Amino acid sequence: MLNGPVGQIAASLMRSKRVNFFADTLRVKSSGTSKRTRWHQDQAFFWVDGKQMCVI
Repeated sequence: MLNGPVGQIAASLMRSKRVNFFADTLRVKSSGTSKRTRWHQDQAFFWVDGKQMCVI
C-alpha cells in the first residue's frame, strides 16, 4: 500500500497535492461462506472529520 499507486489515486480523487496515511483495517470473510456482507457506510462511526478524506 505504501509503495503502490493508492496514494496517487487518493490524491487525484481528492484533488490534493498531499495524502496522509491514517489507518488500515482488514476485513476477513471465509471462502464458501453463504452469508452476504451487508452494505454499510463508514462515515457514521468514523473517527475522522473533514472534506478531503477517502477510504480505499
